[in-house]
Amino acid sequence: MGIDFGSRRIGISISDPTLTIAQGLLVLENDSKIFDEINKICSQYNVGLVVVGLPVKLSGKHSNKTNEVIKFINELKSKLKIEVIGWDERFTTKLAHKSKIEMNLKKKKRQDKNLNDLIASSLILQSYLDYLKNKEMMIAREEN
Repeated sequence: MGIDFGSRRIGISISDPTLTIAQGLLVLENDSKIFDEINKICSQYNVGLVVVGLPVKLSGKHSNKTNEVIKFINELKSKLKIEVIGWDERFTTKLAHKSKIEMNLKKKKRQDKNLNDLIASSLILQSYLDYLKNKEMMIAREEN
């Protein structure tokens, strides 16, 4: 599962069973029920790992938002019985905007913040899935 954390909304994406393709699932309100809702989704989709986008500055340093997300990750770890990791989400907002333009969405639809959250969570998860595939290929090459 991929998560794009926001103070108001949280974008949720999931992967296919082969861990190849990420797709946006839904956007949740970030309220007192958020951990229960994420837990239900994890159970429903048999999630084995949660990847939360970690907003770091271009320099790689942490910001106030980074610290807010780390706090969320730590709380999520304490509530779930599965692994939760932070994943660099630099450029996901720009990529989400670019992908909406490439999809030829009308300007009004491109301004839909829920769609931004869905696309961003998918990009975060897809980046992690691609990392896993590349890591597997590198290990296979080293073994040959």
